[in-house]
Amino acid sequence: MPIKDLLRLFRAPTWTDGTSLNAFVASVGDLAAGDLLKLLPLLSERSLVAEGVPHRARCLAFVALCERTPYPELFVPIIRALPGADPTLRAQLVTLLPKVNNPAEHPELCRLLTSEDSDLRKLGAHVLKQVGGKTAFNVLSTYLKDPSFPGRMEALEALVPKAAHHAIPILEDSLRLGRFPEKMLVIKYLGDTKLMAKALPEVARVLANALRDEDERIGAQAAMALAQVTTEDHYLEAMGDLLNSTNPIMVKAIVEGVRRFPSRRMVDILTRRLRIGPNSIRIMVLESLEAIGTEDVLSPVVDALSHPNLQIRSRAAQVL
Repeated sequence: MPIKDLLRLFRAPTWTDGTSLNAFVASVGDLAAGDLLKLLPLLSERSLVAEGVPHRARCLAFVALCERTPYPELFVPIIRALPGADPTLRAQLVTLLPKVNNPAEHPELCRLLTSEDSDLRKLGAHVLKQVGGKTAFNVLSTYLKDPSFPGRMEALEALVPKAAHHAIPILEDSLRLGRFPEKMLVIKYLGDTKLMAKALPEVARVLANALRDEDERIGAQAAMALAQVTTEDHYLEAMGDLLNSTNPIMVKAIVEGVRRFPSRRMVDILTRRLRIGPNSIRIMVLESLEAIGTEDVLSPVVDALSHPNLQIRSRAAQVL
Protein backbone atom coordinates (compact mmCIF):
# COMPACT_ATOMS: atom_id res chain seq x y z
CA MET A 1 0.00 0.00 0.00
CA PRO A 2 1.42 3.42 -0.94
CA ILE A 3 2.40 5.46 2.08
CA LYS A 4 0.10 8.32 1.04
CA ASP A 5 -2.90 6.00 1.15
CA LEU A 6 -1.78 4.61 4.50
CA LEU A 7 -1.44 8.08 6.00
CA ARG A 8 -4.96 8.91 4.77
CA LEU A 9 -6.36 5.74 6.35
CA PHE A 10 -4.56 6.47 9.60
CA ARG A 11 -6.26 9.84 9.85
CA ALA A 12 -9.68 8.21 9.54
CA PRO A 13 -9.36 4.65 10.89
CA THR A 14 -12.14 2.21 10.04
CA TRP A 15 -11.00 -0.71 12.19
CA THR A 16 -13.04 -0.92 15.39
CA ASP A 17 -12.19 -4.31 16.89
CA GLY A 18 -9.50 -6.99 16.88
CA THR A 19 -10.83 -8.70 13.75
CA SER A 20 -10.97 -5.56 11.63
CA LEU A 21 -7.60 -4.43 12.99
CA ASN A 22 -5.98 -7.72 11.99
CA ALA A 23 -7.57 -7.46 8.53
CA PHE A 24 -6.24 -3.93 8.12
CA VAL A 25 -2.71 -4.88 9.19
CA ALA A 26 -2.75 -7.86 6.82
CA SER A 27 -3.87 -5.63 3.95
CA VAL A 28 -1.01 -3.21 4.58
CA GLY A 29 1.63 -5.95 4.80
CA ASP A 30 5.25 -5.35 5.73
CA LEU A 31 6.42 -1.76 5.76
CA ALA A 32 9.89 -0.29 5.57
CA ALA A 33 11.22 1.33 8.72
CA GLY A 34 11.04 4.73 7.08
CA ASP A 35 7.34 4.33 6.30
CA LEU A 36 6.56 3.25 9.85
CA LEU A 37 8.32 6.33 11.15
CA LYS A 38 6.11 8.53 8.95
CA LEU A 39 3.10 7.22 10.87
CA LEU A 40 4.56 8.02 14.29
CA PRO A 41 3.97 11.83 14.26
CA LEU A 42 0.25 11.30 13.59
CA LEU A 43 -0.06 9.53 16.93
CA SER A 44 0.92 12.70 18.81
CA GLU A 45 -0.97 15.22 16.67
CA ARG A 46 -3.11 17.11 19.16
CA SER A 47 -6.32 17.24 17.15
CA LEU A 48 -6.14 13.51 16.40
CA VAL A 49 -5.34 12.56 20.00
CA ALA A 50 -8.49 14.42 21.07
CA GLU A 51 -10.65 12.07 18.97
CA GLY A 52 -10.46 9.39 21.68
CA VAL A 53 -11.52 6.03 20.23
CA PRO A 54 -10.00 6.64 16.76
CA HIS A 55 -6.76 7.67 18.47
CA ARG A 56 -6.61 4.38 20.34
CA ALA A 57 -7.30 2.54 17.07
CA ARG A 58 -4.37 4.31 15.41
CA CYS A 59 -2.07 3.45 18.33
CA LEU A 60 -3.01 -0.23 18.20
CA ALA A 61 -2.53 -0.35 14.44
CA PHE A 62 0.90 1.27 14.66
CA VAL A 63 2.06 -1.28 17.23
CA ALA A 64 0.69 -4.17 15.17
CA LEU A 65 2.41 -2.93 12.01
CA CYS A 66 5.72 -2.52 13.85
CA GLU A 67 5.43 -6.00 15.31
CA ARG A 68 5.31 -7.43 11.79
CA THR A 69 8.70 -5.92 11.04
CA PRO A 70 10.36 -4.98 14.37
CA TYR A 71 13.24 -2.91 13.07
CA PRO A 72 15.85 -1.84 15.67
CA GLU A 73 15.89 1.50 13.86
CA LEU A 74 12.53 2.23 15.47
CA PHE A 75 13.93 2.03 19.01
CA VAL A 76 15.25 5.59 19.40
CA PRO A 77 12.38 7.39 17.58
CA ILE A 78 9.85 5.57 19.76
CA ILE A 79 11.75 6.52 22.92
CA ARG A 80 11.88 10.14 21.80
CA ALA A 81 8.12 10.10 21.13
CA LEU A 82 7.33 9.08 24.74
CA PRO A 83 7.72 12.47 26.48
CA GLY A 84 5.11 14.14 24.25
CA ALA A 85 2.79 11.15 24.12
CA ASP A 86 -0.54 10.96 25.91
CA PRO A 87 -1.16 8.04 28.34
CA THR A 88 -2.81 5.89 25.66
CA LEU A 89 0.09 6.20 23.26
CA ARG A 90 2.70 5.83 25.99
CA ALA A 91 1.16 2.56 27.12
CA GLN A 92 1.25 1.16 23.60
CA LEU A 93 4.75 2.34 22.72
CA VAL A 94 6.21 0.85 25.89
CA THR A 95 4.95 -2.60 24.89
CA LEU A 96 6.72 -2.16 21.58
CA LEU A 97 10.17 -1.12 22.82
CA PRO A 98 11.38 -4.59 23.92
CA LYS A 99 10.39 -5.94 20.51
CA VAL A 100 12.45 -3.35 18.62
CA ASN A 101 15.25 -3.41 21.20
CA ASN A 102 18.57 -1.93 20.11
CA PRO A 103 21.24 -2.50 22.81
CA ALA A 104 23.59 0.00 21.22
CA GLU A 105 21.02 2.72 21.92
CA HIS A 106 20.35 1.88 25.54
CA PRO A 107 21.87 5.23 26.67
CA GLU A 108 18.84 6.84 25.03
CA LEU A 109 16.54 4.60 27.06
CA CYS A 110 18.44 5.38 30.26
CA ARG A 111 17.99 9.09 29.58
CA LEU A 112 14.29 8.69 30.33
CA LEU A 113 15.22 8.24 33.98
CA THR A 114 16.65 11.77 34.09
CA SER A 115 13.20 13.22 33.38
CA GLU A 116 11.29 15.18 36.02
CA ASP A 117 8.19 13.30 34.83
CA SER A 118 7.84 10.42 37.29
CA ASP A 119 5.51 8.47 35.01
CA LEU A 120 8.05 8.67 32.21
CA ARG A 121 10.79 7.44 34.54
CA LYS A 122 8.66 4.49 35.59
CA LEU A 123 8.02 3.56 31.97
CA GLY A 124 11.74 3.72 31.24
CA ALA A 125 12.51 1.52 34.24
CA HIS A 126 9.83 -0.95 33.15
CA VAL A 127 11.54 -1.40 29.79
CA LEU A 128 15.03 -1.52 31.32
CA LYS A 129 13.96 -4.39 33.57
CA GLN A 130 13.23 -6.36 30.41
CA VAL A 131 16.10 -5.39 28.12
CA GLY A 132 18.77 -3.69 30.23
CA GLY A 133 22.28 -5.12 30.23
CA LYS A 134 25.87 -4.01 30.66
CA THR A 135 25.48 -0.78 28.69
CA ALA A 136 22.48 0.32 30.74
CA PHE A 137 24.26 -0.66 33.96
CA ASN A 138 27.27 1.49 33.11
CA VAL A 139 25.19 4.50 32.07
CA LEU A 140 22.95 4.39 35.13
CA SER A 141 25.93 3.82 37.42
CA THR A 142 27.25 7.19 36.25
CA TYR A 143 23.88 8.86 36.78
CA LEU A 144 23.66 7.42 40.29
CA LYS A 145 26.82 9.28 41.32
CA ASP A 146 24.93 12.57 40.85
CA PRO A 147 23.16 13.66 44.06
CA SER A 148 20.48 15.45 42.00
CA PHE A 149 19.63 12.46 39.78
CA PRO A 150 15.80 12.26 39.89
CA GLY A 151 15.58 8.65 38.73
CA ARG A 152 17.56 7.00 41.52
CA MET A 153 14.66 4.90 42.76
CA GLU A 154 13.70 3.74 39.28
CA ALA A 155 17.32 3.02 38.33
CA LEU A 156 17.85 0.86 41.40
CA GLU A 157 14.63 -1.05 40.78
CA ALA A 158 15.68 -1.69 37.18
CA LEU A 159 19.28 -2.67 37.87
CA VAL A 160 19.69 -4.36 41.23
CA PRO A 161 17.49 -7.46 40.83
CA LYS A 162 19.51 -8.36 37.73
CA ALA A 163 22.95 -7.24 38.85
CA ALA A 164 22.70 -8.73 42.38
CA HIS A 165 26.03 -8.38 44.25
CA HIS A 166 27.60 -6.59 41.27
CA ALA A 167 25.36 -3.66 42.22
CA ILE A 168 26.99 -3.15 45.63
CA PRO A 169 29.04 -0.10 44.49
CA ILE A 170 25.94 1.71 43.21
CA LEU A 171 24.02 0.74 46.33
CA GLU A 172 26.81 2.20 48.45
CA ASP A 173 26.71 5.42 46.42
CA SER A 174 22.97 5.66 46.95
CA LEU A 175 23.28 5.13 50.70
CA ARG A 176 25.56 8.15 50.71
CA LEU A 177 23.70 10.36 48.24
CA GLY A 178 20.09 9.23 48.24
CA ARG A 179 16.98 10.49 49.98
CA PHE A 180 15.17 8.56 52.69
CA PRO A 181 12.96 6.33 50.45
CA GLU A 182 15.94 5.53 48.23
CA LYS A 183 18.15 4.62 51.18
CA MET A 184 15.42 2.37 52.55
CA LEU A 185 15.24 0.59 49.20
CA VAL A 186 19.02 0.17 49.18
CA ILE A 187 18.95 -1.44 52.63
CA LYS A 188 16.13 -3.73 51.54
CA TYR A 189 18.30 -4.99 48.67
CA LEU A 190 21.41 -5.30 50.83
CA GLY A 191 19.48 -7.30 53.41
CA ASP A 192 18.29 -9.80 50.81
CA THR A 193 20.60 -12.72 51.55
CA LYS A 194 19.62 -14.60 48.39
CA LEU A 195 20.24 -11.63 46.14
CA MET A 196 23.56 -10.77 47.79
CA ALA A 197 24.64 -14.34 48.64
CA LYS A 198 27.99 -14.12 46.81
CA ALA A 199 29.24 -11.03 48.65
CA LEU A 200 27.82 -10.98 52.17
CA PRO A 201 31.05 -9.70 53.83
CA GLU A 202 31.06 -6.70 51.49
CA VAL A 203 27.36 -6.15 52.14
CA ALA A 204 28.04 -6.22 55.88
CA ARG A 205 30.73 -3.57 55.48
CA VAL A 206 28.36 -1.24 53.62
CA LEU A 207 25.57 -1.74 56.15
CA ALA A 208 27.96 -1.16 59.06
CA ASN A 209 28.90 2.20 57.55
CA ALA A 210 25.22 3.15 57.44
CA LEU A 211 24.56 2.42 61.13
CA ARG A 212 25.31 6.00 62.13
CA ASP A 213 23.47 7.72 59.31
CA GLU A 214 22.24 11.18 60.24
CA ASP A 215 18.69 9.85 59.89
CA GLU A 216 18.25 7.45 62.80
CA ARG A 217 15.59 5.53 60.87
CA ILE A 218 18.21 4.58 58.27
CA GLY A 219 20.65 3.52 60.96
CA ALA A 220 18.02 1.33 62.61
CA GLN A 221 17.06 -0.29 59.34
CA ALA A 222 20.73 -0.94 58.58
CA ALA A 223 21.09 -2.58 62.01
CA MET A 224 18.25 -4.99 61.32
CA ALA A 225 19.65 -5.83 57.89
CA LEU A 226 23.17 -6.26 59.26
CA ALA A 227 21.98 -8.94 61.65
CA GLN A 228 20.74 -10.95 58.68
CA VAL A 229 23.96 -10.91 56.65
CA THR A 230 26.86 -11.10 59.08
CA THR A 231 28.30 -13.11 61.98
CA GLU A 232 27.55 -12.48 65.62
CA ASP A 233 31.08 -11.24 66.30
CA HIS A 234 31.00 -8.75 63.45
CA TYR A 235 27.53 -7.60 64.41
CA LEU A 236 28.63 -6.82 67.96
CA GLU A 237 31.80 -5.10 66.76
CA ALA A 238 29.94 -2.98 64.21
CA MET A 239 27.15 -2.01 66.57
CA GLY A 240 29.54 -1.01 69.36
CA ASP A 241 28.06 1.65 71.65
CA LEU A 242 24.82 1.59 69.67
CA LEU A 243 23.90 -1.50 71.68
CA ASN A 244 23.40 0.90 74.59
CA SER A 245 21.28 3.34 72.58
CA THR A 246 18.22 4.85 74.22
CA ASN A 247 16.69 5.82 70.89
CA PRO A 248 13.43 3.84 70.62
CA ILE A 249 13.90 3.20 66.89
CA MET A 250 17.39 1.77 67.34
CA VAL A 251 16.37 -0.20 70.43
CA LYS A 252 13.57 -1.84 68.44
CA ALA A 253 16.06 -2.70 65.67
CA ILE A 254 18.48 -4.24 68.18
CA VAL A 255 15.81 -6.31 69.89
CA GLU A 256 14.57 -7.65 66.56
CA GLY A 257 18.04 -8.19 65.14
CA VAL A 258 19.73 -10.09 67.94
CA ARG A 259 17.18 -12.90 67.90
CA ARG A 260 19.06 -14.30 64.91
CA PHE A 261 21.99 -15.18 67.20
CA PRO A 262 20.90 -17.70 69.89
CA SER A 263 23.88 -17.13 72.15
CA ARG A 264 24.33 -16.25 75.80
CA ARG A 265 25.76 -12.86 74.83
CA MET A 266 22.62 -11.94 72.94
CA VAL A 267 20.37 -13.18 75.74
CA ASP A 268 22.29 -10.89 78.10
CA ILE A 269 21.68 -7.94 75.79
CA LEU A 270 17.97 -8.74 75.70
CA THR A 271 17.89 -9.18 79.48
CA ARG A 272 19.24 -5.65 79.94
CA ARG A 273 16.58 -4.34 77.58
CA LEU A 274 13.94 -6.25 79.51
CA ARG A 275 14.97 -4.41 82.68
CA ILE A 276 15.24 -0.98 81.05
CA GLY A 277 11.95 -1.09 79.10
CA PRO A 278 9.63 0.60 78.30
CA ASN A 279 6.83 -1.94 78.25
CA SER A 280 6.44 -1.90 74.45
CA ILE A 281 10.12 -2.90 74.20
CA ARG A 282 9.72 -5.49 76.95
CA ILE A 283 7.04 -7.23 74.87
CA MET A 284 9.39 -7.29 71.88
CA VAL A 285 12.21 -8.62 74.06
CA LEU A 286 10.03 -11.49 75.19
CA GLU A 287 9.20 -12.26 71.57
CA SER A 288 12.90 -12.35 70.73
CA LEU A 289 13.66 -14.55 73.72
CA GLU A 290 10.92 -16.89 72.57
CA ALA A 291 12.45 -16.98 69.06
CA ILE A 292 15.89 -17.83 70.52
CA GLY A 293 14.34 -20.61 72.58
CA THR A 294 17.45 -21.88 74.40
CA GLU A 295 17.77 -22.66 78.08
CA ASP A 296 19.52 -19.31 78.59
CA VAL A 297 16.22 -17.46 78.10
CA LEU A 298 14.51 -19.14 81.06
CA SER A 299 15.93 -16.88 83.77
CA PRO A 300 14.88 -13.51 82.26
CA VAL A 301 11.49 -14.90 81.25
CA VAL A 302 10.85 -16.21 84.77
CA ASP A 303 11.83 -12.80 86.17
CA ALA A 304 9.28 -11.20 83.86
CA LEU A 305 6.53 -13.28 85.45
CA SER A 306 6.73 -11.03 88.51
CA HIS A 307 6.61 -7.75 86.55
CA PRO A 308 3.97 -5.24 87.77
CA ASN A 309 2.44 -4.97 84.28
CA LEU A 310 -0.18 -7.62 83.52
CA GLN A 311 0.59 -7.66 79.79
CA ILE A 312 4.27 -8.35 80.49
CA ARG A 313 3.43 -11.15 82.90
CA SER A 314 0.97 -12.70 80.43
CA ARG A 315 3.43 -12.59 77.55
CA ALA A 316 6.15 -14.14 79.72
CA ALA A 317 3.78 -16.94 80.67
CA GLN A 318 3.10 -17.58 76.97
CA VAL A 319 6.84 -17.85 76.30
CA LEU A 320 7.19 -20.49 78.98
